[in-house]
Amino acid sequence: MATAEMVAQFFIELANKRDDDLITNLKLNKLMYYAQGAFLSRTGKPLFDDAIEAWVYGPVVPSIYRKYKVCGSNPIPFTDEDSISTDDFTSEE
Repeated sequence: MATAEMVAQFFIELANKRDDDLITNLKLNKLMYYAQGAFLSRTGKPLFDDAIEAWVYGPVVPSIYRKYKVCGSNPIPFTDEDSISTDDFTSEE
């Protein structure tokens, strides 16, 4: 099973491959919510175990929000050491 951290790193890396599509904490958390919902609807299982909470500006995975809150509303930076391989995910994920 993927972890919320793995899924977040995947989205951050994907977004940072394009200069015009950087990702903020708010956008990341919304994508995490959509990914969880899509995976649940397709497989009947959660993509990751972390809880998702309803906050004022939308759904939030608290552990992911806390990790990236230092970025504020700025894009989340990405470094090669943060890179995640698609081999880290199952074919279903």
